[in-house]
Amino acid sequence: MSPSGVGYDIGCGNKAAQTNVTRAELDAAGGGEPMMAEIARRISFGMGISARERVEHPVLDAIRGAPFAPQRRLAGLAEKQLGTVGSGNHYVNRRSPAPAGLRQYPWCTLPCAFPDSRRAQLARTDLLVLGAIVLLGAWLRLGHLGLQSYWFDESVTVQIVDQPFGSMIGAIPRSESTPPLYYILAWLWTRAFTVSEEGLRSLSAVAGIATLPLVWAASRRLVGPTAGAVAAGLCAVNPTLVWYSQEARSYSLMVCFGALSFLLFVRAWQRASGGRLRAWALACA
Repeated sequence: MSPSGVGYDIGCGNKAAQTNVTRAELDAAGGGEPMMAEIARRISFGMGISARERVEHPVLDAIRGAPFAPQRRLAGLAEKQLGTVGSGNHYVNRRSPAPAGLRQYPWCTLPCAFPDSRRAQLARTDLLVLGAIVLLGAWLRLGHLGLQSYWFDESVTVQIVDQPFGSMIGAIPRSESTPPLYYILAWLWTRAFTVSEEGLRSLSAVAGIATLPLVWAASRRLVGPTAGAVAAGLCAVNPTLVWYSQEARSYSLMVCFGALSFLLFVRAWQRASGGRLRAWALACA
């Protein structure tokens, strides 16, 4: 058995190793699970993980003896990475011949190095972290909505949305240079929550809170869970974003739609489809 991880950073590759172990011998030894457990024990999986068992290989000698100093300085990094499998879509998969007349099927796969229970636990942890960030962002945005009275620009918003719908649509081009979506939403919002400071500003606060999971999801897709948590956390406490989430203007909604369009762009870029491209275009519009 010779499981191997191949590649440097995004230059990934594949290696298939064939053994002379028969299925009957494997079943007699307890099946595929013990083998995969041993693979998981010996091979280091995960982003930023160093090899548990250092491997000596001629490629390391070549790096140590490279003609350029920058190459030689990479020898220590290569020693840590050789014998590891990264995160993302990196995995070790074991297949065995199926009995005659049956389809061949994979017995066990170790995506990202973790069994299903461990991956489920990590997913729950990620959601708990996101929940804590959203609660923090909500507390910062909703706690002081009525502390100050409307300032001049907000009073313009109040004057526009406190009209019948048709009159409001006609008034927007005469005083505003922004698209009408915010005012349409604000008009509907104030019918339920009034035009008080807390009522009207709460629309911007909700948009600011909704931005946090969108930033988390986009960063998580592009980089990983840690990047998602850091990006969402920074947005949660960013003074400018908090300020505009407490203002009866369209800025917070614009940021929210910007985050949504970026997330949909990332989804379409990673795996393009007609539906994903249309969703991205709609969010941009």
